[in-house]
Amino acid sequence: MQNFPQPAGRWQVSVDGGLQPKWSRDGRELYYLALDGMLMAVPLKLGALAEVGKARPLFQTRMEATTGFTWHQYDVAPGGRFLLNIPEAIASPLTVIVGWSALVNR
Repeated sequence: MQNFPQPAGRWQVSVDGGLQPKWSRDGRELYYLALDGMLMAVPLKLGALAEVGKARPLFQTRMEATTGFTWHQYDVAPGGRFLLNIPEAIASPLTVIVGWSALVNR
């Protein structure tokens, strides 16, 4: 984390890395997805010099720690609840039939 627009210092938020950072609605916490899929929260006090608290785990997710097209796989609803975009597990294998059009005309 770094002050903006005038850089006045940097503060480390995560010691083990993380992706998909998102501010809480009130700006007092920063959420991120840990590399093991755990959703984390870091309390912050912003001012002339920021105070960064200790990261704490909120809950384990089935989200993959990834960037790219699925940048934010979660959001925070106004009531403080989390909305997660988690792909469903495929219950059975997918069968592909090649040349199916020849089977239709029988």
